Amino acid sequence: MVADRTSDAIAHFIGLFGQKIEELRQREAYDTFKALRDDVELGPLHTVDAEVEQKFTLREAEIKPMPVPDSVEFRGELFTPLHSVSVPQDPVAPWTLEFTHAVPQVPLADGLRWTIGESEILRPDPVPLAPGSMITVVIQSVRLSDNDRLGEGTFRDPAQHAREMQELGALSLSVHAPGGFAPGEVPDTEAVSALAAALAAFAPAEAAGFETVLMRGDLMPLRLLNGHEAATLPAWDDLLPAHHRADSEDGGAAAAVAARDLPRGHSPDDMPDGHSLVTGGNLLVNEAHLSISLVDAPIIAVGGTWMSHDIISQVAAYRNHDTGTGASPAPGAVFQSVQVDTAASAATWQSGRDPEGAGPKWITMDVVKGDLYISSYVEQIIQLMDNDMFGLAVGAANSAFILGDNTLVNASALVTGGFAYDLILITGDFLQIDSIQQTLVLRDDDQIDIGPAAETVAASGGMVTDTGAAKAGAVQADKDVLIDGKPGPAAAPPATAVAGDEAHDSAADNLLMNQARLTTAGVDTQAELSASLAELLSDPDIGLREMQDRLMSDPALAGLEQARVLKIEGNLIQSNTVKQVIMASDNDDIGIAGAPAGMEVVAGSNALMNAATIAARGVDSQVMSETGYSELLIHQAGLIDEPELPQTPQTGLASEAVAFLMEDTKAGIAEKMADKFGPSTEHVAADAYDLMAGSVL
Repeated sequence: MVADRTSDAIAHFIGLFGQKIEELRQREAYDTFKALRDDVELGPLHTVDAEVEQKFTLREAEIKPMPVPDSVEFRGELFTPLHSVSVPQDPVAPWTLEFTHAVPQVPLADGLRWTIGESEILRPDPVPLAPGSMITVVIQSVRLSDNDRLGEGTFRDPAQHAREMQELGALSLSVHAPGGFAPGEVPDTEAVSALAAALAAFAPAEAAGFETVLMRGDLMPLRLLNGHEAATLPAWDDLLPAHHRADSEDGGAAAAVAARDLPRGHSPDDMPDGHSLVTGGNLLVNEAHLSISLVDAPIIAVGGTWMSHDIISQVAAYRNHDTGTGASPAPGAVFQSVQVDTAASAATWQSGRDPEGAGPKWITMDVVKGDLYISSYVEQIIQLMDNDMFGLAVGAANSAFILGDNTLVNASALVTGGFAYDLILITGDFLQIDSIQQTLVLRDDDQIDIGPAAETVAASGGMVTDTGAAKAGAVQADKDVLIDGKPGPAAAPPATAVAGDEAHDSAADNLLMNQARLTTAGVDTQAELSASLAELLSDPDIGLREMQDRLMSDPALAGLEQARVLKIEGNLIQSNTVKQVIMASDNDDIGIAGAPAGMEVVAGSNALMNAATIAARGVDSQVMSETGYSELLIHQAGLIDEPELPQTPQTGLASEAVAFLMEDTKAGIAEKMADKFGPSTEHVAADAYDLMAGSVL
């Protein structure tokens, strides 16, 4: 029987329906089975307990702990450092000046010894130092011996230069005013009193050739330049010799020239055309900046004496005597500047205080048993021996001889944090000392002999200096240079040669500069010690709780809701000392037989600078003490030994203008300075301010 299409479709549908019913039946059975399987809980694990029997029985033992020792021996040899550094000693040279300091032995604790450069630990110190006390010692020293010898000739003995330099250096150091203390030394009342007596008795020494200025007075806004009051002070960059100024003005842009910016066939490493010899051109700089935040308060009650000393002593010695057929003297410049600035600085946290209000409800007291001291000492020394000897006949197309051009720099910056209180009680003395001592010494006695060229050729001009002297040779036009295949602009025609001109020399144009800055934020004024605070300072048996109760009703803290008080059972000492020394010897022997046309010789162009700044930051304070002493002492001494230069129309006109202005202002300056520095009227005459009378500025 053959089924038709309709019957076949019905049968197919019935089959699919049956399969679906079977699937649902099996799903129902599987779900039931799965639910039963998920609910199955595992039974406990079968474990076997091992039991071991032994016949030993532990008996009870009485073990007592070891007794605690009274002291523990500290064995330093067990603590070996990870790295061992050996610092070589300075080489011994005849020109090295000895800088010695009487460093006292500082007793830190029983059995603990400390000296500069060596430490020995016997046992740890169980008693800490007074909180807040600090000693900072920074000593920087640079010594360079660069006595080059190139060629043969009749040269002077460098050992003789060293002896002469040592004599001039020792003389310059002896001219200074008293000031400062040794590194690591904490001055006490006796030492500060001795310093005050030495300053009172100090009179400028009559050293040969030195012109001195001595001023005394109270701390005030002041600007001095070479003994004269000045509205503005010169900047270092504006006074640099031309040899150094070229590098500072371009800001290093010349060193960043790319090869693509140059003509074809040239590279940045090409030697410039011409001939040059540099035996001077040294740059020596000492720079120190101390930013000190004081331990200060609006009211400071002192049971003893308040002494404040600000001392600035500057000495500059310069000698320049050039000899020989190639010497062309040019004036040197010596600048010694002093800037003293004071600014008011109110206690901002007491801005809403009512002096007639009630006393504080809470007082927080810090007690220091002993002296509280903050001492910073910075010493910077630069010694240079650059006595070059050059004796050659230059016959190359281009040449550059660099025997000098040294750069020596000492730089130091110290920043300390302070503490601010509402009241400071000092049972002892309050001592403040700021001292800056600066020394500059330069000897530049050159022997320069330059012979004429073998052939008469046109000479190109050398380096331009502001000496007013005739320049050597004439300027020869360079050849046109092809850039991108196109000829450059036509050069200027050659200038007419001057008869008798020789190779140009810039043997002088030296610069010596001392800069000292004292900046104070917060003005201290002396006031009478109140009876209530004097009783607190004089009574050694008063307890801390009783002192707090008395201060809550004291007028010194009236109007404050809460107050911070510091009591120092000793002295408060704040000392800052900066000593800077630069000594340079640049006595060159130069002998050139057959000097090329337009050869540039730089035997001078030395730049020396000492720059020191002590910036103290505090608040305006009333220092209540029975006795007080505050003084500012400024001492400047200068020695300029150089030949008198011939007067030219330019220098003569400038000298007449300076003389005219000085005559008009000397009387006014002397009168004004005499009012400011009253205690020292014998040193404030108008002529006394002419510190650098022999210098040409």
